[in-house]
Amino acid sequence: MACLDTTVAVDLTGRSGRRKRLDALAKLKQLEHDQPHTITRFTIAELLLGVELALDRVEALSKMNAVIQSLEILEFDAESMRQYPRIYARLQKINRLSGSFDMLIASVALANNQRLMTRNPRHFELIPGLRVDAY
Repeated sequence: MACLDTTVAVDLTGRSGRRKRLDALAKLKQLEHDQPHTITRFTIAELLLGVELALDRVEALSKMNAVIQSLEILEFDAESMRQYPRIYARLQKINRLSGSFDMLIASVALANNQRLMTRNPRHFELIPGLRVDAY
């Protein structure tokens, strides 16, 4: 089971091309276990931004919904809230801040003891304790 970063969800919609979609599907299959994969509300917010910017918003929303329908949604809870400033402070100390959404997504994954699946491991590699699966 893995928590999907925005890059994975975008790839699964096919928006990044056939090759990246197949790569994402192969990695998901490799990480399959008894429990469903997960996604955060922050990831969904980023996907909805893509829908708003799409030329065909109806089609983009349909593809997004098809991807997220089988995923468990993880919330930004009290433990996530405690993880976020730890991540931020650590990355700020080494002058390597990630994007705010990346740090929020990572905080939720950490709070829920989830691996994070991404196409951009550099965004997450310096976050202590976060297990990252890249493709």
